[in-house]
Amino acid sequence: MTKEQRKAVKILQDQLKETDVPWPDDLLWDTLVKFQRYPFHTAKNLEFSI
Repeated sequence: MTKEQRKAVKILQDQLKETDVPWPDDLLWDTLVKFQRYPFHTAKNLEFSI
């Protein structure tokens, strides 16, 4: 992961820990955008990217 991706994940995690904050749709989308073309793996270890 890049430094920018790690920072985005940390911000999203911190926001999700706040119980009185509504679901951060924009923040989630911004985080996903930072992971474009990043390889993810499914539970069956199949690779995909967004």
